[in-house]
Amino acid sequence: MAVVTIDLEGFTTINDSLGHDVGNALLRETARRLGQAVSGSGGTAARLAGDEFALVLPQLKDLAAVSRAVEQVRDAVIKPFLTHGTELTLAADFGVSVFPRDGDEAQELLRNAEMALHQVKRRPDEHMGFFDAAMSFAVSERLTLERSIKDALRDGHFELFYQPQVRLSDYRLVGAEALIRWRHPELGVIAPDKFVPVAEETGLIVPMGRWVLETACRQMRRWADQGLPNLRIGVNISGRQFRDADLVDTVAAAIAETGIEPDHLDLELTESMLMADGEATLKLLRALAELGVTLSIDDFGTGYSSLAYLKRFPVNTVKIDRAFVRDLDHDEDGRVIANAIISLAHSLSMKTIAEGVETEVQAALLAKHGCDEIQGYMIGRPLPVSEFVSFAKNYDASVRNGGAVGEGAGKPQGVGS
Repeated sequence: MAVVTIDLEGFTTINDSLGHDVGNALLRETARRLGQAVSGSGGTAARLAGDEFALVLPQLKDLAAVSRAVEQVRDAVIKPFLTHGTELTLAADFGVSVFPRDGDEAQELLRNAEMALHQVKRRPDEHMGFFDAAMSFAVSERLTLERSIKDALRDGHFELFYQPQVRLSDYRLVGAEALIRWRHPELGVIAPDKFVPVAEETGLIVPMGRWVLETACRQMRRWADQGLPNLRIGVNISGRQFRDADLVDTVAAAIAETGIEPDHLDLELTESMLMADGEATLKLLRALAELGVTLSIDDFGTGYSSLAYLKRFPVNTVKIDRAFVRDLDHDEDGRVIANAIISLAHSLSMKTIAEGVETEVQAALLAKHGCDEIQGYMIGRPLPVSEFVSFAKNYDASVRNGGAVGEGAGKPQGVGS
């Protein structure tokens, strides 16, 4: 016997854009199709909640038979719908658990089918998945990590590192990108790529992002009070934060509380975030720009930009992704792309920052093409606060005296003074 959970892709968009009458009609037709698809085999179809359905498929001989049965159900579900004079098409994902292999109790089988469905939804090229024991471990590990993130936010176990950014025309230190790090009291340092995706999925990225923003603003205030140069700090905004209704108020409150110059705060946004909903995004960006902050497009060139919208967005800076910088010194195509991005940005009155600069040759080529600023290991790695302050003071003194810059690297030939 198989227990199958089903999630309709695209239903929320249709329900929100065409109205609840259309949404209700789709749900009724889906229920009719599911019931009809399993009636001949003695199966059961049920609606769990919203656009989530479940099936019980009895008397199946093996996993191949289960797969065939689910595919038949899927074929019925994804056929075009005609409702209110409009033809609509939905996709559907299926998670499957099998009795007795995956459990011998109803709730256990249903829970395991939902785990399988969750994994399928994270794999865009798949529409059906079977439960396996490793999923249970992964879910347990994920729940533990989620609880640990909440504890870390409460107990102050996160900290910010800062990676320096320098101006190519004179090699002065002009800013830094704030990067979150987690020093777990038992597990040691946990990499951002381990916990940030979990925070994004669970919504914890919103309070985490708020903490990053507030902490970076307070740090700017302290550096200004200590007499450091007026450094701009870049703060990454996640997709979930960007959709949070309180984002503008959160940024405004952080600026007001710390008394920083708004234009010293640079909010970094990805292309995919900006292209998600053009008009709503434009309205939000204008509200942020009115606060006086600067706005950057991070990892530029890796997404799908609409040049029409890009021209309208009040963006100040384009950050060239490290993928285009990495091969600059031996890849003609990389140089062409980097030059094109710099030219495009400048034609739209935007500044450019190249990420991941590691060699003098890369920096010299970027300077030749007119790139404004760079960051990367050639200049400095992300540093904790105390080390960054020492770096900043020593760096400026070194540049003034014509010495080496960064981690043992000299100025590229023909760059700076």
